[in-house]
Amino acid sequence: MIISAEIVNYLVAVIPRYIVKVSYYLRHKASIAYYSENNQLKKKYHIIMRLIYYSISFALLFSLQSCDEEERFIPIELDITGVTVKNEYNVCSFYGDISSSENKLTFVASGKNAKYGFLTEFCVGNECYHFSETDYDTEQNIIVSGNWGHMELTNSIPYTTKVCISENISSTNRNLKFTFGGGYTVSWVYITQNHQ
Repeated sequence: MIISAEIVNYLVAVIPRYIVKVSYYLRHKASIAYYSENNQLKKKYHIIMRLIYYSISFALLFSLQSCDEEERFIPIELDITGVTVKNEYNVCSFYGDISSSENKLTFVASGKNAKYGFLTEFCVGNECYHFSETDYDTEQNIIVSGNWGHMELTNSIPYTTKVCISENISSTNRNLKFTFGGGYTVSWVYITQNHQ
């Protein structure tokens, strides 16, 4: 069963108010019981407070697990050349493999969310580079390079990212992660370059 985000937001906004009112009422009754030495009312207060605590914990846990990921994240469509990617785990994550030889990849944002299709982060192993949409609008193309190869941010309409991955002569795979967009409008592309 999937609970919509509107219902979860309503419950998160309304339930605490009622809990506070009930808690004050029960605490007041328990303090009266303390002075009158009525231990039964004190026990009921503690049992009810535990029930409220466990109910809230269960409701929050249930609501967090039942929110649908497709409801929260909106993918950015990308026309990708140089590698075939598959959508595997969720709507925004794409996975592909490339050979150990030199590879040229091109990412072009398309579709209704193309205006968010700029590269925001590129990671090769533990080495990461961060970009913004204004990096595409400079007169000179932004070029980033390393032992892994080089990258150009070429156009802003549509956002176009060109990457040349150098030959992988190491004994381990090279892992590349591209993040396009940000927030809830995002696409992640994970590419593994095989070793020789």
